[in-house]
Amino acid sequence: MSAQAVFKRMKDYYLKTGNIMQGMEFKQEILSNFKPDDVIEGLHIFNRFLDEIQVKGGSDHAAII
Repeated sequence: MSAQAVFKRMKDYYLKTGNIMQGMEFKQEILSNFKPDDVIEGLHIFNRFLDEIQVKGGSDHAAII
């Protein structure tokens, strides 16, 4: 699996729930399924995605779909 797959799971979760995946769910969904380098890079990509949302002035996650 790749960093893009990590990003996609994180983004899908965010768009579905409006929250950032964390805690036990993050451990089960991300850490146990991906290589550490892919997790780190995927989180960097997800962070840029969140920055873009903020720049566009949208806290409404549904508008990003």
